[in-house]
Amino acid sequence: MEKSIGLTFTIVGFTVTLLGAALAATCTPTSTGFCNPTPFSGVGVAAAFMGGALFLVGLILVLKKEAGFFRTASPGPPGAPTVVCQTCGKPLAWIPTANRWFCSKCDEYR
Repeated sequence: MEKSIGLTFTIVGFTVTLLGAALAATCTPTSTGFCNPTPFSGVGVAAAFMGGALFLVGLILVLKKEAGFFRTASPGPPGAPTVVCQTCGKPLAWIPTANRWFCSKCDEYR
């Protein structure tokens, strides 16, 4: 579910960004060759920024679910008490892939 929402946000955000950029670039040519912005230019800039933000949120949601980015360490195996580092006293984080405890302050496995 989270991945499909992220994909939707990404597609809609990209589309809104393109449309906003197109609106921001619209102008009325003058006889001297310069370009006078239309009233839609400001709306286009705002739409481009909002679309870009929506695109980034969607991208983060997709990457978070797809590639496992932004994972946090679990507090330990189920039912385990809080374990502290014997060197610095800071709580250790259980790293399931390493099957060991890790101290982020000492930057070492325990």
